[in-house]
Amino acid sequence: MACNGRARLSYPIRNTDRTIGGPLAGQIALRHGSRGLAPETIVVEFHGSAGQSFDAFGVAGLHLHLTGQANDYVGKGLGGGEIVIRPPVAAPYVWHHNVILGNTALYGATGGELNATGRAGERFAVRNSGARAVQELVCLRRVVRAEDRAELRTLLQRHLDRIGSPRARAILDDWDTQIQLFWRIAPVEQIARLEAANEGGGGRAGSALMVV
Repeated sequence: MACNGRARLSYPIRNTDRTIGGPLAGQIALRHGSRGLAPETIVVEFHGSAGQSFDAFGVAGLHLHLTGQANDYVGKGLGGGEIVIRPPVAAPYVWHHNVILGNTALYGATGGELNATGRAGERFAVRNSGARAVQELVCLRRVVRAEDRAELRTLLQRHLDRIGSPRARAILDDWDTQIQLFWRIAPVEQIARLEAANEGGGGRAGSALMVV
């Protein structure tokens, strides 16, 4: 971390391995402060079942990619970097029908990005105030604004590029039809502002998570 080099590592993981990434993120923050590192300076590939708090307190430049599944509190306090969670390529089930991470992912997150191909547990992204996520689940609030649709398409394309999600590919291949099925999550206090912006063509009403 003291030099400008890059590292790409690979490890097995099991559910007794908790808060993986947290100590490393702390060392990065100690040396480089809140700015962290350049994107993809450290990329770590894991295979297996991650214990609680996978990539808790992650920072910029730290990218953790998991092939398998994760327990509760994925990305707790995430401040930067990227988390990718996907099933094995040979998984015998439909990816987006399978639960791939537990409850309370992105609790208290302030930055970074999560891409997960599968369903999440309860309280997904509760108290999130800055992280971006593409999570294959069901939510509410229809996506109608042109800029929201463009942002969503960009997120889906990145999701496909990072994970190879068959569902993302199918949606993008049939975009004009599929966009009608998307909804947008927003806090209750933002609903009136969203509706006013839709009617008046105003500016963005604040960040929100868009999924299908």
